[in-house]
Amino acid sequence: MYKIDWNSAHPGHLVFLLDLSESMGTKNRIDDAINALQITLTDIYTQCIHSIDNPNGRPSIEIRERVSVSIYGYNSKVKNLGGIKNWGAIKIGKLLENSEGKPIFDKLTEAKPEWQTCMCAAFQEAKRDIEEWLSQQSGSEIPAPIVINITDGYPYDGKQFDQNEVFERTLRAAKDLMNIRTKDGPVRIMNIQYSDTLQTLRFPMVEQY
Repeated sequence: MYKIDWNSAHPGHLVFLLDLSESMGTKNRIDDAINALQITLTDIYTQCIHSIDNPNGRPSIEIRERVSVSIYGYNSKVKNLGGIKNWGAIKIGKLLENSEGKPIFDKLTEAKPEWQTCMCAAFQEAKRDIEEWLSQQSGSEIPAPIVINITDGYPYDGKQFDQNEVFERTLRAAKDLMNIRTKDGPVRIMNIQYSDTLQTLRFPMVEQY
């Protein structure tokens, strides 16, 4: 399980989920999260650059599509950030070039932190994204997609909802997502908890259910 290399023949797929709830606007959290995403995209693009030795002695480069990326932000609703959905390395490279060192997402507009932390809906959107991506793949050597959830808190749909029920819905959505499998194994969810509180979000390993 999880042995298929990501390369041009069978690229991998990454889905980033960015918490845009109100609390992400404190302590520079949204700035740090956007910056981390930008650095990660830069690393992804760099790993897709292949150097070619030419007979004239001048090396050239080509961009190899080894991975595709989707990015969604979520608070009271889920939205695709920057139009980045199933983007390969070439489109990512153009995004980084056009950003000219500025943040790729504007925290005052499309990535503005506000409202609740509707994480369940984010996992459901990731499931739709991955199912669409899988429908476009061919052959059996398909790497298991990875979902990376960046959050500073716990699922919260509003005070009118019971918190335990909200978490259970979120957990079921995460399980449904991890039940998607390729020959390489089930979808993996990695939760990055950006918080100085003791409240930590944990999901069971897929083998436990």
